[in-house]
Amino acid sequence: MNIQSAHKEAVQSGKPGYIDPQSGLFVMTEAYLRSRGRCCGNGCRHCPFGRSLPEEQSNDQNQLIFPEGMNHLPDSCVALFWSGGKDSYLAYLKLVETEANIILCTTYANGMVGHQEIPVENIVAQAKHLQKPLLLIALKSTERYEHRVSNALDELNITRLAFGDLHLEEIKDWRVRFFSQYKLLLPIWKVPYPELLDRLWNADGVPVVSAVGDHIDSSVNINVGEEYNRQFIDKIKPHNIDVMGENGEFHTEVVFPKPNTF
Repeated sequence: MNIQSAHKEAVQSGKPGYIDPQSGLFVMTEAYLRSRGRCCGNGCRHCPFGRSLPEEQSNDQNQLIFPEGMNHLPDSCVALFWSGGKDSYLAYLKLVETEANIILCTTYANGMVGHQEIPVENIVAQAKHLQKPLLLIALKSTERYEHRVSNALDELNITRLAFGDLHLEEIKDWRVRFFSQYKLLLPIWKVPYPELLDRLWNADGVPVVSAVGDHIDSSVNINVGEEYNRQFIDKIKPHNIDVMGENGEFHTEVVFPKPNTF
């Protein structure tokens, strides 16, 4: 069965997706994605919000953005995969203790960061605040994620990658398998939650909820825009939700204070 037939059969059967006949991966249907009402920014094959456009018609392009006063990458950079949320921020706070040359790396599609649902312009503002170069990698439905990322990194001669992974072994194993040509750094891997949260509460960035998982019952009352703080954690604990949202229960965006103007 080809892709078109598999997609049509899934839609007619009312299923949310189908198994890709070539890769074996689960692919969501256009009907299901449309029912969500928003683009998730992951470059989905059948996205009705713009990602199904041919590559030459897409406005999303790879970009390398430098902070003021910088016009080239220093030697031996570490590419920190930057989602704009609390986990990547925590990884950054730990990484800067030992690494001077960090470049933030963000994948996006249709102007949004996948899962986090953060507009790319907010990511640019975060990089500007941190005074770090930013590599934006535009995902395409015609090219596998890991190929798209590797091609962009290799153009910049980057050999070290850092991730804000916490404890999910399957995600770590996936990174090791698909990015085997790079040295991988996991600065907050299996660091106890209390230690991470103490670090977060004492940093200048303030995490707020940017997206809520589709599988979360509305009775949990997690709202986009509310601050991720001790009160938020106390609220979700009775619902047996991972307090860091590791199972996709919610996602966050780190908001930095605006500079003083006189």
